[in-house]
Amino acid sequence: MMMTDLITNLRDVFPDLRIERLPVIGRRADDDTVWYLGRRGHRDEVEVDTKPGGALPFTLVSRQVRIDAENVRDAVLKVTEWLDVDA
Repeated sequence: MMMTDLITNLRDVFPDLRIERLPVIGRRADDDTVWYLGRRGHRDEVEVDTKPGGALPFTLVSRQVRIDAENVRDAVLKVTEWLDVDA
């Protein structure tokens, strides 16, 4: 699962990484591909939308910016850039 790789890499950079998953209501299986990543005590948050099973590509959304990451490395770099801010 590529999402697991993304989380593992980001935890190395941000031990305070906060991870939330969009709760699935009813039988909408496509909703279980949305994750929210942030840092404890920080307001900024990144939405990560994956293919089923946490597969690539990732769609990353922060504030008004939306990009696609075709691999875990690019996703780690972009999320790190967005979350590497002071409180």
